[in-house]
Amino acid sequence: MPNYTSLNQTTKKKLPNLQLSGNKLIYHQKELRNWLSGEIFPPIFIEFGPTNACNHRCINCYVQSIAKKPISMKNDVYLRFMEGIGDYGVKAITLAGCGEPMLHRTTPEAIETAVNHGTDVGMFTNGVPITDNSIPQLMVNLTYISFTINGFSNKSHQAIHRGG
Repeated sequence: MPNYTSLNQTTKKKLPNLQLSGNKLIYHQKELRNWLSGEIFPPIFIEFGPTNACNHRCINCYVQSIAKKPISMKNDVYLRFMEGIGDYGVKAITLAGCGEPMLHRTTPEAIETAVNHGTDVGMFTNGVPITDNSIPQLMVNLTYISFTINGFSNKSHQAIHRGG
């Protein structure tokens, strides 16, 4: 495994000893050079949740245990954010983490906005809020979609997800 410890030429500070496999670094040489020289550059990847609302109450979910009430990003802010990350140069974003992204009604449009501005979009979802109307827009614009289907039977799925 390569050792990427180096001296930052701009600040003359020693960089941390990172143990990176290097598998994906070959595709991000410009960003690596910028990082090593101390320059500011956009993140390559963002994981983002536009809402903490969820239609399930999964037994292992920390968000639902600390969220007092569902909060969602305002539609116009969400769309500007997705446009802005693309214009800034972010290569990819995954909608996940805080809640069910498809419970935010602007998600299909936000995905399309990011893609139109040069950012690849993936999504983690339980799939329940996806409608026949949203499928074509999701199919055309998503780089990938991952469905959370914990459980090996309907009974165990319901025991884990407790909803939907």
